[in-house]
Formats: sequence, structure tokens, C-alpha cells
Amino acid sequence: MIVALIAALLQGCSSSHTAEPAPAPAPVAEVTAPPPAPPPSPPVELQVGGVPASSLPDVAERVVKSVVSVGIARHVRVRHGFGPGGDAVQEGLGSGVILSADGVILTNNHVVADADEVQVSLHDGRVVQAEVVGADPKTDVAVIRLKDPPADLVPIEVGDSDTLRLGEVVLAVGNPFGVGQTVTMGIVSALGRADLGIVDYEDFIQTDAAINPGNSGGALVDLHGRLVGINTAIYSRSGGSQGIGFAIPSARARQIADDILSDGKVDRGFLGVSIQDVDAKLADAMSVPPGGVLVTDVAPGTPAESAGVRPGDLVLEMNGKRVDDVARFRYAVAASGPDAPFTLTVLRDGQRQTLSGALADASANETAPVGLAATGHAVLEPLTDDLRQSQGLPGRVQGLYVRDAGDGVLAEAGVHAGDVILDANRVPVTSPQELGRWLTEAKGAQLLLRLYHQGDVRFVVVTP
Repeated sequence: MIVALIAALLQGCSSSHTAEPAPAPAPVAEVTAPPPAPPPSPPVELQVGGVPASSLPDVAERVVKSVVSVGIARHVRVRHGFGPGGDAVQEGLGSGVILSADGVILTNNHVVADADEVQVSLHDGRVVQAEVVGADPKTDVAVIRLKDPPADLVPIEVGDSDTLRLGEVVLAVGNPFGVGQTVTMGIVSALGRADLGIVDYEDFIQTDAAINPGNSGGALVDLHGRLVGINTAIYSRSGGSQGIGFAIPSARARQIADDILSDGKVDRGFLGVSIQDVDAKLADAMSVPPGGVLVTDVAPGTPAESAGVRPGDLVLEMNGKRVDDVARFRYAVAASGPDAPFTLTVLRDGQRQTLSGALADASANETAPVGLAATGHAVLEPLTDDLRQSQGLPGRVQGLYVRDAGDGVLAEAGVHAGDVILDANRVPVTSPQELGRWLTEAKGAQLLLRLYHQGDVRFVVVTP
């Protein structure tokens, strides 16, 4: 009974209790897969002048096959004290660039000048005899040819030096000091360098690529291995590279080489004027703007006279290109060639005028004022205050400073680089053209020059 009562009570309590609903299941968070990792970036390759640095060895290895070493021998007569003279052999060494598969090589005139024997060493050590085809001392370009060219010569690709830009990276290839094929790198430091007194016609590329003795005639190439210049000279106080080297632009060198190969000589244009640079003092005195070149004389019967050029004209442009100085103007005239049409923009009495004509052949006008052939290609310039100060010359010294005595009558008479020509036949001389006229008009008679030489003044006799 009691058990049944307890069971009933328990059943009643259970039925009267309202059960709480079961809690809802917690929502399941959605699992999102992480995005795939991006592929690793390729390593950034170092660029040199816009060209991958990894390609430079390929360029260098290709170019050295087109650059040769040029060895020469000269037979000379020497004296031994007061005894009889004897024969001796002078040797020289330079570089060259293969232009064509038949053995034509471009180099410098000063590398092969007066050579009796020429030997060319190829990049792999083979030695081949060569001969001088022709040379142009006025630009220091020469062409030689292998007598028995191998069949596997690698000509260089010739680039366009006129497209070079300031700061462009270049390689210099040659045989400095005879140590063997060497490649150096630098930049184009300047373009159109002239008036350096190295050769008659100058339009150099300046570079800081290391160039030393033995590099002369070697290649200056861009980063694609294309020839843009022929290494020619350095500026140095020690004889070694000091970061200032000069190269003949490939466009000029190739044109000269083509003239030598086709005609055996270089044809140049001739205008027939004497000219000088215009500095600030002269510009102020003549009421003209600085720049351009001033015409000081016009030779009769020349293209300049026919075109109407007059003394006192300031030449501002030639064929639409600005004229900056005497050296570049002379080069532009010469490079144009005989019979080339020309247009000059000149300033005359404050008014711009345009004059036109056709150039003559320079080889037929060697004795005209601009030629200075009578001086033996000496390099002369008016002695300015800046030049006097830089050379440590006294203020009383006036005349023509001798950069190079050349290879003619002035050198034979005892004129040296660094001298100052004070007067000719006791008449002061103030321009190279004036001295050239003195020598031309002497017609074999002796000319008395007074020189300032290493602190002394002396007379020398010149026999034109």
C-alpha cells in the first residue's frame, strides 16, 4: 500500500512539472580555406645602362675577337757619340679593329706611321703580317690590311656614334702596355671635344673608361658590342690613365676609312675663310652675342667669297646646325666634302642673313689661310690671359702660343711646344692664319721669328 502510494505521488509530481526545451545546437562556424600563396617573384637582375649585367661577359667575349694588337718596326739611323752612325730598329705597339672578313683593320695613324713592318696579333695569339693601305694624319686614322687573312676573322659591328648620349655606358677594348687583350668600362663623359691640339680636325668622344698606352686604335663599344669609337689619346700627367680618354667617333672614322679604301686619300670640303672664336670681351667690343665664329678674312676666288661672306660676319649656323667654336666649324666644313652645298646663317650689322654656296676641294687649296699647311701643321693659338696664367708666362709676353711645333719648317727652325712666337720679321703676329700668310708669301725667302723660349727671348730663322 505504502509503496503504491509513493509511486502515485511520484507519478503526480512528474506529470505536473513542465519540462524545459532542450537548448538549440550552437551554429557551426564556416571554415574558409586560405588563399593560395602567390608564386615567388623572380629575382631582380642588375641593369647596366639598360642592359642586363649578366649579358656583359657575352658582349666582351664577342668584341675581343674583333680587336687585334698591332706591332710595328721602324728602321732608323742613329749616331753613336762622335763616331759613325748605325742602323737601329724602333718598335711600337697599339691596337686595331677588324672591319671586314677580308682583313681590313682600322687603327690610328700614330700607331703605324713610318712603319717598315706591321704584324697583327689576333685574339687567339695567331700572328699575321699586314701592310698599311693608307692613313690620314689630320684625323689620326689609318687603314691596314692583313696579307694572308684567316678565314675565321670576326668583323666588328659598326654602330652609329651620332646617337651616343652623355653618360652612356661604354667598353674600351685594346692591348694596354702590351699586357694582352683588356676590357674596361666607363661612361661617355663628353661629346664633340675639339681644340685639344691632338690633330688638325677634332671631334672626340671623351670617356673615363681606362685607356692607356697600347689602347690606341682599339675599340670603344656600346653595351650591345657595336663600335662607336676608335680609342686615340689620353690626357695624363703620369703617362697612365687618369680618367680622361678620347676616341674618334665611329661615324667619322668609318667615313675616312671608306675614302682611303676607295680613293687612297681623304677628300675634304674647303670654304676659304680665316676665323676666330668669340670670347666675352670680343663680343662686348663688337656688340655681338657670345658664341659662333668670327670671320676675320675671306680669300679671293673661294666659295666663301662667292657666297657673299665678309670679314666681320659672325657665323651662327651651318646647314641649320649651331656653330659653337672654330674647331667644330672647321671639322664640319672638312667633313662635308668637296662640292657639298652649304648654307650659313651669319650676323652682320645686327641682322641675320642666310648665305649659300658649294664647297671646294681642300686638297687644291692647301695654302689658303684656313689650311695653315705652310706651318707644317703646327698647332698655334693666340696667347690669352687665361692661357698665359695657366702656363706661367709673364704678362709682357704677347703673341702665338705653340701647342705643337708640327713636322715642318717651324720645328726644323727650332720652335718647340710651349714657345711663344712674338713677331715675324719684327712685325707682331696675333693669329695662326697671319703667320701662315707670312710663311706662304715668303716664297722661299728666309723669315725671322722672335721667340719667347723657357724664360729667354731669341731669334730663329725659318726657310719656308
